[in-house]
Amino acid sequence: MTTALEQTLRNTLRDWYAAIHRHDLQTVATMLTPDFRIVEHTEVLDKAELLARLEDGMAYGTQSSKLVDFKAQSHGDFAWATLRNCEVWTPNDAEPPMDLEFVETVMFQRMDGQWLLAHYHATNTNPLPPPDTAA
Repeated sequence: MTTALEQTLRNTLRDWYAAIHRHDLQTVATMLTPDFRIVEHTEVLDKAELLARLEDGMAYGTQSSKLVDFKAQSHGDFAWATLRNCEVWTPNDAEPPMDLEFVETVMFQRMDGQWLLAHYHATNTNPLPPPDTAA
């Protein structure tokens, strides 16, 4: 059974991904706490670094996201959720779309009555192989 909290947090995350899909960086930024951090693959990015990365990627395509197995809990003004994020990256060129799946943990903080993303950890379940560096 989905709780009201789970539905609220899921909607928050869906809205965030919808803003990314629309290339709406202003909305993406307003949904993050000032001290936001994301851990993805082997990198730790702060809010400014993530926004720059997203802006760079927008020149190459769009991504869509489907959130599944979403479970959430809270304590006061903090909440956390675990989920699977099934993404599709659609390049602007003739390349076919790429399916990606992540196992994720998202920390939320309620500020001024609004749930914001505070910390994000994403592990790609099928990472791309490293580039061939053989000479």
